[in-house]
This record gives sequence, structure tokens and C-alpha cells, in this order.
Amino acid sequence: MAKPFSMTYRNKFDYKIFDLTGDIDSNDAVHIEASIKEVNPEINQVILNMEEVGYITGTALNYLMKLNKEMPGNIFIMNANQDLIQIFKSNNAAKFFNFIVNENLLMEKQKKRQLNDLLDIADD
Repeated sequence: MAKPFSMTYRNKFDYKIFDLTGDIDSNDAVHIEASIKEVNPEINQVILNMEEVGYITGTALNYLMKLNKEMPGNIFIMNANQDLIQIFKSNNAAKFFNFIVNENLLMEKQKKRQLNDLLDIADD
């Protein structure tokens, strides 16, 4: 039986993070798109945290791929388990997204970016 879908939104660093829970079908993908556009009209860097996602349909993946192509920024997939990654691969969707293993790596990336910015300022 499908787990009901839900979504929350938060800002972390320079990213809009959407925490997704449950199984994602095409109706949920439409809801995700509307939420991204509402929260982030300029649609820059968006992270879909799939740590609590059990399944995503091929139709939902196609919808998210189309959205990712239309965006000036990128959709990142974070915390996807091996089953979800396999679904992305089997639907030829893995090549359309950047994957982030977990939030700790995101935090390390941000710290490195801040350090590089500080070093650039020091060079001026």
C-alpha cells in the first residue's frame, strides 16, 4: 500500500530544501512543481530531500525531469536510497539530476564555498 505523500519546505545555506515523505506519483509531482514555483519564483537551486520517500513512479520522474530542464537552476536529489536511485537509473532519469548523498556533505560544500569567498576577499 502506498504511503501518503507530504512535503515541508525550509531554507538552508543558499538552497531551498523540500523535505518529501511517502510515495510520489504524478499528482504529487504536480504539487512539488507548484510549491517550488510558489516558494522560489526565480527557481534557482532546489534540493528535494528524499530521505523519507519510499517510491516514485516513472510518470512522476518524467514530470520532474521536464521541470528540471525548464529551470534556470538545478534540482538536486538528496538522501535517495539505493532503491530510489535504481528507479532513477531504470527510467533514464539519473543523468538529469545531481545527487547529494546527505546533508552533511551539503554543509561541507557550503563551508568550503564560504572559505573560498573569504580567501578571494583577502586576495583583493
